[in-house]
Amino acid sequence: MSDEKKQMMDKSYVPNDEWELNFELLENVRRWVEAGNKRGHASLGAVPKNAPKRDEEPGHNRKIQERDWVNVFAELLSAKFGREIIEIQSNPDDPPDCFAEEEGKIIGIEVTELVKGDILHRIALNRFGKKEYSPSEQFTNEQWVYDDFIQRIQYSIDKKDERARVKGKIFDILLIYTDEIDLSPEYLEEWLSNGQISATYIKEVFLLRSHCPHYSERSPLFKVDME
Repeated sequence: MSDEKKQMMDKSYVPNDEWELNFELLENVRRWVEAGNKRGHASLGAVPKNAPKRDEEPGHNRKIQERDWVNVFAELLSAKFGREIIEIQSNPDDPPDCFAEEEGKIIGIEVTELVKGDILHRIALNRFGKKEYSPSEQFTNEQWVYDDFIQRIQYSIDKKDERARVKGKIFDILLIYTDEIDLSPEYLEEWLSNGQISATYIKEVFLLRSHCPHYSERSPLFKVDME
């Protein structure tokens, strides 16, 4: 055995030094992946449910998720609509969920997720052995049709509209994120252009779809046509 090879074998192996790995980051990634797997549907909308760390506030993971979605939204808004949103930060006293700056003005951005909660409920019941939910049944329930989509997205908007009314606020932007696999960008582009959706205390509504490689290099972003 060569002296060089022996030295390599004898050398103490410290992964963090050798590969510059951030083990805290890896642990956070593991937590988020585990949350997505446990959710079992629209997994990119999942957040870890375990207790926050010592230096974290309750709801910390959800605030990270919301801010990340708004950051992606800002990039796409610039690329697709030529609008620049900067200085994005979470609002510790929401609503709205985030504040940002556009053309020198502070704007409020509320965030929500479009997901079939009934599917998540059935998955949870199955996981706890309370009611069987077969993969074929889940697949059938994951399919979308136009009327169901309009009803569900209007319901999501109505909930946020009411929240703004109760708080005496106007939301400049409502950002709706979805990882519903059957909501193809082609469907969304057609269904969101009919002008059948309305809001009173929300100025603009955008829908951000999780990344679809077959559609574009970027995540699809749609501006919702309002009545």
